[in-house]
Amino acid sequence: MYSPTSKINLSLSWVFATGNAVTLPNAVYPSETLQEYFDYLQLDQDDFIYYFSTDIENYGDKNNFRMKPFHHLDIGVQFIRPHKKNRGQSIFEVSIYNVYNHRNPFIYFVGRDYDPNTHQEVPCLKQISIFPIIPTFTYHFKF
Repeated sequence: MYSPTSKINLSLSWVFATGNAVTLPNAVYPSETLQEYFDYLQLDQDDFIYYFSTDIENYGDKNNFRMKPFHHLDIGVQFIRPHKKNRGQSIFEVSIYNVYNHRNPFIYFVGRDYDPNTHQEVPCLKQISIFPIIPTFTYHFKF
């Protein structure tokens, strides 16, 4: 916080934290499809109502991955106007959260992307970020 005059307050805050430890799968295997079983029994898969396949994720040790570091810069300015009658004051504030719009990781998950070289979908690590740059305007008064 810095007050160049009695009517203006400036604020600056920078937050930095190491990434959280999370447990992610270290390998993803396709599940066995039922097609081999259908071929063995000489049945058509259309004879069954429920048919699906999924991936099997193999997890290693607990907290086997560290997320990217978390950081953001916040700035703000307050304009203070004193009231003459009741010794109160009006304060108008403009602030910006995450000034440089850093995409901090909120959660990681294993997704799938298309690989043009192999013409197949391959598992990959994806990130979801929340709270981009957020400007705020505040007005309050004290009496």
